[in-house]
Amino acid sequence: RNNKNPTMKNMALEATGAQVSHTTSWDQAHPPETVIDGSDVTFWTTTGLFPQELIITFDSVVQVEAIESRTFNAKTIKIMRSVSMFPTEFNEICTSEVPPNENGQQQRFTHKVNATAVRHLKFVFTSGWDDFIGVYALEILGENVDLKQR
Repeated sequence: RNNKNPTMKNMALEATGAQVSHTTSWDQAHPPETVIDGSDVTFWTTTGLFPQELIITFDSVVQVEAIESRTFNAKTIKIMRSVSMFPTEFNEICTSEVPPNENGQQQRFTHKVNATAVRHLKFVFTSGWDDFIGVYALEILGENVDLKQR
């Protein structure tokens, strides 16, 4: 799918050691871990009110080249990064306005980010096209910096 750099892979998967370390809402039927489970049909749903946050923590520092979100009813998404050991000291790397869904389809959106090293990514959903939003996947394309240095 990515023609620029064939060594890049989705680093935001349970299978690659990523985990959801924080969210502001939790629904038993649609828990936040579904964002990194690799499935196209499961999703995390917010429980109303904005902003809503979700933090993905990687098992080591990751070099991020591209970020793609697959959502439903998300309008404004702010993405922040941290390289701290713990998910603190975040700096904004982009804010995106996502066009509305068409015919009930998922919103597939590529966020404009410069290549950057991260240990944690915070996604702040500051507004939606409706009261609730669904997040199917947050694809973080990149590579493990620790493995690259060996």
